[in-house]
Amino acid sequence: MKIMNEIDFGDLPTWITAVTSLFALLAATFAAFFTWRTLSIESSREARTEIKIEEDQANKIACWISDSNSENFELSGYKYKAIGVNMNVSNASQQVIYEVTLNLFDKDSEIYEEHISVIPPESTSVIPIPVEIINRYLPNHLKNIIGTVVSQADKESKRISGALLLEVTFMDSKGVFWRRGRKGNLVKI
Repeated sequence: MKIMNEIDFGDLPTWITAVTSLFALLAATFAAFFTWRTLSIESSREARTEIKIEEDQANKIACWISDSNSENFELSGYKYKAIGVNMNVSNASQQVIYEVTLNLFDKDSEIYEEHISVIPPESTSVIPIPVEIINRYLPNHLKNIIGTVVSQADKESKRISGALLLEVTFMDSKGVFWRRGRKGNLVKI
């Protein structure tokens, strides 16, 4: 017990200071932990918001195939219409899109590609599919003719547009490239 008598345990104010310092150290550690946790949550939220903003323009780009609305014409008392199919790309966003590439597919193989340098905001570009491609899908008696009876032209145009698939690749206003696939899925590339 001689050792216990020789150790100086200090006075009460020293003990109060030591205990208070220990609690201050624990409080600072907990505060640092919760500050770090809050910062990581907010950083994650900001990153998700940035991705949403980035995808916002891309989500407003669409492409589809339609039959052309060519004018009827009359010849020898009969009404005729040209058989035609169009590729359409719409930019419903508030910003310009650049380096637009439309790829036309027949099942799994690409059969035609068209490039457009710029599509302005809130506009749709309509590009006629070349006659050579349309002729591949027409019966022999309708190939390479200027027009056919209106009902036949409408029927053939709808049949051809149903057999083709369209894909668009573009660069958004921030320089990010996107692809809207043949099934409508959007992918950042």
